[in-house]
Amino acid sequence: MTQKLIVPIAAVALAVLAGIAIWFLMDDSTPAPIVAGNEADTPVDPKTDSPPPLSATDFDPARLQPDPVVIERPDQPFEAPEETIRIIVSGRVVTNDGVGVAGARVLVVGGGGGRLIPRQSDRNRGLHGSGYTDSSGFYRLLAWSNGSAGGSHRRAMVAAETPDGGIAIAESVELPEEPTFEMADLVVTAGRVIEGQVFGADGQPAPGAEVRLRSSGPVMVASLGGRIPSAHERPLVRTVIADQRGNYRAANLPQGRYGMEAFGAYFGATTGRTVVDVVEVPSAWHEVRLVADNMIRGVLTDQSGVGVAGAVMRLTGGTNAASNASDISDFRRSDDREDLSLRARDTIKARFPEGRLGSRMHCITDSAGRFGFLNPGAGEFTIVTRVGNTELREEGVTVSPSDYSLQIDVGTSVGGLVRDAETSRVIERFDARLLPGTGSTANSPFEGVAENGRFDFHPGGAYSFSNPPTGSVRVRVCAPGYAPAVLVVESLSEGDQRRDLDIILKPLCEVSARLVRDGRALDLEPCALLFDDRLAYEASSDELGRVRIPGVTPQTYKVKVVLADGTELEGSVEVPARRQADLEIVVEPAK
Repeated sequence: MTQKLIVPIAAVALAVLAGIAIWFLMDDSTPAPIVAGNEADTPVDPKTDSPPPLSATDFDPARLQPDPVVIERPDQPFEAPEETIRIIVSGRVVTNDGVGVAGARVLVVGGGGGRLIPRQSDRNRGLHGSGYTDSSGFYRLLAWSNGSAGGSHRRAMVAAETPDGGIAIAESVELPEEPTFEMADLVVTAGRVIEGQVFGADGQPAPGAEVRLRSSGPVMVASLGGRIPSAHERPLVRTVIADQRGNYRAANLPQGRYGMEAFGAYFGATTGRTVVDVVEVPSAWHEVRLVADNMIRGVLTDQSGVGVAGAVMRLTGGTNAASNASDISDFRRSDDREDLSLRARDTIKARFPEGRLGSRMHCITDSAGRFGFLNPGAGEFTIVTRVGNTELREEGVTVSPSDYSLQIDVGTSVGGLVRDAETSRVIERFDARLLPGTGSTANSPFEGVAENGRFDFHPGGAYSFSNPPTGSVRVRVCAPGYAPAVLVVESLSEGDQRRDLDIILKPLCEVSARLVRDGRALDLEPCALLFDDRLAYEASSDELGRVRIPGVTPQTYKVKVVLADGTELEGSVEVPARRQADLEIVVEPAK
């Protein structure tokens, strides 16, 4: 029986193999019928393996460095709820040793989405509120919600953030049908710190080098970002940028072992991964040495010998450029974000692109005009850059220990210094962009600066744009801890050299305000700050009638308070351009 089965099976197998052979030998030049989904996008010449021609957009730095400004504007104007559910939440924030943590911000987040600044389209706002711990780590705050929905409003999470960035998150709890609730202690685990200095191959500091830390396994990661606070085990990747002296610092890391790599563009990269252990120790110091072997690097200057900053440099040609690349040459900018993306609330805002595009490599010149390509491959290359309408090509480029000196004509330029509005001191770490046309220059509280964005160092606080488009343009600068600033440059003509256009950044303010009605403090009441009739910030006053709100954009706000009996009170407050402000908010019945 077995022998009888073998014959037909073998025949079928031979038929299948013959069919496959005929398929590969056939010259199928017959065009396939055009149906939805198989139409050709563009004609492809199979004999051509050269890269497509470069366009102006290939030299746009904004395509390589996503915008760190995130807009979070509520959908609808603010409407005060007709009734509210209120509960007083109290407890303590402590360390692992049971020591109270003073000045910790405590958040109550719950309900639908749990946003502290919810969209008005969300009918179920959930219990929410905020407060601060006293000198012994105790807190007592008001949590409230729109009373129009059901019992789901009473499920909430309580979290705390310490002044040094430590985070504690409690399990979600069902708050009882009582006016008060005592929470268990919120325990903050001390974060680890890895710091040190990055040096180039010549032993000198490597400013702007990117130091990437990757946990050797899952670690407990706590976050107050997104829709709700979260704490769970997962691999952690974080990248910090060295300052002008090559110093770097990564704080609030979960305890664990971290692999370390560094990439310095012009200065080279590490050749392997070093493990730094912060399981048993609170901090570790580690010096990083970069290697500049197998590189193409140089400096781009203008006709006066001044370095041209922010120019996109592209490397084309060569052989095996993509396959010969090492891991570090494929350094992903997405890897230097703890969450791998910039987020607008719970929606991915922008994903950081790869460090390589096909067989071409690219980078952006630093403040001194320096650039570098690591492990480009074999053969001869061409360096191409375009600054405005001026293009420069350097052919016959090969891997060499010597720098290439490239010079490009700069006829028009815009630049100046970036200063702090409170102290007038220069700011050296920021993101600067050139935007077309004109527009509003007012500071909006709905435009925030993502902490996980890339902010390069600019010695002396100087920014510059070479060969910008003529006419009217805008310069926008943003930095962590500041509101974005926009400067309109009008009537820019060919050949203009406007290098004295200073930009002033207003620091975000930590507001401490006394909420007053008829000369008396309003204790344990919800307080909303409105801008353009939309909810910008909110918090609850404490037992002394004080409201504390961190990170407020300097602006004039309408204030609205809704009492327990439904009475609406209104007032206004002007938040100054200072890091801290002690104010008084006077409210009276709404008209």
